[in-house]
Amino acid sequence: IQTSILPHLASLEARESAAEFHQAIKITIKVIAVFAGAVAIGLLAIGPAVMTALLGDKGFHYGRLGLALVGLGMGLHLTAGTLNQAALARGRAPLAAVAWLSSAVLFVAFMLSEAISNQVTRVEVSYFTAALILCGLLWAVYRRGAATAPVPATAPSARLH
Repeated sequence: IQTSILPHLASLEARESAAEFHQAIKITIKVIAVFAGAVAIGLLAIGPAVMTALLGDKGFHYGRLGLALVGLGMGLHLTAGTLNQAALARGRAPLAAVAWLSSAVLFVAFMLSEAISNQVTRVEVSYFTAALILCGLLWAVYRRGAATAPVPATAPSARLH
């Protein structure tokens, strides 16, 4: 989805089809939400056993809630990718870059802070939190873009000014 959405969104933006642009974002985010929900439920149900079977016993136990949190974080990360593509299609790359850098700094700071003593739990919570912040920042960029999207130079309304 991520590799094909930018050309599609750029085409919709160039045609000044705001409703179709918004609909494409809305549908993609809904699909991601369903997928992430299914992953989180699966991780709650069988995650620890599957992790041990696939990765072996590494001397610690993967908790169901932590794995589900990572599954939800993955959904937020995919949603952020979709909102990032919307930002790029609307010429908002600098704002999107600030969102990504801000959430990356937050992730690193949280990891270095040792706010949570258990390293695995710290990674799980840090990933989810950084993905949530990233998603929120990119949502703000998306909403801002909806209100102030630049008018393409070839649009009839641009020639009237």
